[in-house]
Amino acid sequence: MFSRLAHRLYSTAAAAPPTVLEYRVPYFVHRTKPGLQLPVYPRYTFKGTQCATFVRRIEGNGKVLADQIRAEFPDWTVAYNTTTNQIKIKGYVVPQLRQFLTERGF
Repeated sequence: MFSRLAHRLYSTAAAAPPTVLEYRVPYFVHRTKPGLQLPVYPRYTFKGTQCATFVRRIEGNGKVLADQIRAEFPDWTVAYNTTTNQIKIKGYVVPQLRQFLTERGF
């Protein structure tokens, strides 16, 4: 009896479904399996003196996403790798990029 009451008191509500995009885009950014995080990663080189930010797990036409990032942030150096379907951005821009993807419903 008490366990049922405690379960009802301490249970959390289900997460809201992701928002539907207003328009259909030709790409999709999959979230990671364990924590459902966005696949935006920093990578440091040359003993930690240089940093690049990578967007991985892009399905579809990632070049459109790279073009949208360039349009939104014109001062960033954005490169799209067609072989690995990843986007590389020069510098540490992980928080801004995660917010950019979250605003678009990913």
